[in-house]
Amino acid sequence: MYWISRLLLMISVLLLAYSTILLCLIAGWLGWVGLGLLLMLICKRKRRALSALGSASWAGESELRGAGMLSAKCALILGRLGARDNIVERLKGLFRLSIRARDACDKLLGRMGSDLVRLRDPATVAVFAPTGTGKGASLAIPFLLSCPDSCVVIDFKGELAFRTALTRRRMGHEIVILDPFKVVTS
Repeated sequence: MYWISRLLLMISVLLLAYSTILLCLIAGWLGWVGLGLLLMLICKRKRRALSALGSASWAGESELRGAGMLSAKCALILGRLGARDNIVERLKGLFRLSIRARDACDKLLGRMGSDLVRLRDPATVAVFAPTGTGKGASLAIPFLLSCPDSCVVIDFKGELAFRTALTRRRMGHEIVILDPFKVVTS
């Protein structure tokens, strides 16, 4: 099924390149040189030390590694570190037919070769989001399936117990499910 995704991605990249070339021919090269210089100035501008919103910024790989958030094995998964390849290398992989379609799509979309970012030693974590936004599937279930430590889980719907109890039992944990309304145990 990934070959369809690969084909659609290849067509969209080729269409974008074709439309860019066509636009260059119509608008003339001088306008594009000016646009390129403007883009270079925008990308190369210096960061301000402080602004009205403070000096907060996204942590880079070195800061995450220094905080132990990339090397943690048993911790709450927050996400993935972005792909390290530049866009040209990712596009080359898309058109290289010796690479499997799934790997080419994953590499282009930045899902390949990226480290998990984990929150080390979370004492207490509270997650608030509307129903159906993936709190259990993206946060609680991966943590319960990968963490070998003992856990006490309050799970009113029984979804976490249903999905993780067997794996946690295989880890050697004793599983105790208090289910007065027979949500999971029936």
